[in-house]
Amino acid sequence: MIIFNFIKIMHLFISTEQKKSQGLQVWIPRLNLLAEDNQAIEEGKWLSDRVINAAQELLKSISTSIGGLQNALLAQNLQFTIERDRFVQILHVSGNHWITIANNGCTGGEIKVYDSMGHSDLPEETKQQVAALIFTSVNKITLTFQTVQRQQDSSSCGLFAVAFATSLCFGSDPSTIMYDSATLRSHLKHCFVSGIMEPFPGKEIKARRPYSHVQYDVFCSCRLTRGKEKMARCDNCLEWFHKSCKKIPGCVFSKSQISKWFCHSCNSST
Repeated sequence: MIIFNFIKIMHLFISTEQKKSQGLQVWIPRLNLLAEDNQAIEEGKWLSDRVINAAQELLKSISTSIGGLQNALLAQNLQFTIERDRFVQILHVSGNHWITIANNGCTGGEIKVYDSMGHSDLPEETKQQVAALIFTSVNKITLTFQTVQRQQDSSSCGLFAVAFATSLCFGSDPSTIMYDSATLRSHLKHCFVSGIMEPFPGKEIKARRPYSHVQYDVFCSCRLTRGKEKMARCDNCLEWFHKSCKKIPGCVFSKSQISKWFCHSCNSST
């Protein structure tokens, strides 16, 4: 699986000339877009990671004060660069859905979720990705699901995710916008061709309240969720640590004997 994910990530950086040699028709070389991406946009199909990453690449030029907008494929192996300040990021969820997350106006450990499907929670793997992206020092991450426009088909999630991210980068709140669904695809294509990302057409509406809040715990020096692996609690600071992150002796996990264990920080301070 790791090798497969690495291949997918490296594919994004294959040069235009290499793609031509492979018989792939290139649409916009500087954005790494292929003719099949143009076709997907025009024919109402689901948007690939190439399209999402091309949009994020253009969004980076809007403001240097906004972080995030990292390659969407980096999420697969939790390879994100940690975001300490304001950021916007599009994430791939469950293999067939795109959402946007951001921390505009948030306090530590709080993240806003913009989801055109209106889900009220995220799968475990996506929660891990959020945790890896923000690497928070607090013990709980709060997801605040924003009330935004819903998609009316099964293939427009990527378009809405890009529209939400674009609004955020331009300082607007997606929950106050009713986007013109009929022009989303043509507008995105126009932005790619011109090389400039512009706000998606829509009309301003009254701000809508978030519809769901979800909290989940993060642990260990990695600041990720519990996951499925074994964990042990330090008998001094009472923090939980993954076995793969710390050198925890097997006796700590034994049910037949009682063994105290102290994490590296607590051992160093005693």
